[in-house]
Amino acid sequence: MVEEKNELITLIITIPLATKVISREKVFVEDLYASNVYLDLMEAILEKMKNDLVMAKKNLHSFHKTIVQNPYKNDIKSYKVMTGQQYKVLYFTSNQLKQLTTNTILQYLYDEKIQPLKKRERKWKMINALPPDLDLG
Repeated sequence: MVEEKNELITLIITIPLATKVISREKVFVEDLYASNVYLDLMEAILEKMKNDLVMAKKNLHSFHKTIVQNPYKNDIKSYKVMTGQQYKVLYFTSNQLKQLTTNTILQYLYDEKIQPLKKRERKWKMINALPPDLDLG
């Protein structure tokens, strides 16, 4: 029970950070040869993360009567966890947050529960690159 609560708290803290990282990295993927495939995967992961964040907050509040807040918007290293009238403040170092966020991203990248990719209509961007199946020999 405590382990589930800690896992939900970790997800509530790391999913917003992970979505920012993935959204920022989408810019680098746009110039790849088959960028549409990667962008579809990233959008599916972002959608799953947002849904899981809502469910984690709901489960944490309804089953454990706990709320996680970041009272200092500029400081992502401290979070207030309130259970009823009691609260405690969790402090993280930059390396701890980086490791937790990396673990969350890896969990979603290798998750089998992600819905099959939905093909989205995108305009193909022409780049100066040879197709991977071109035989130059």
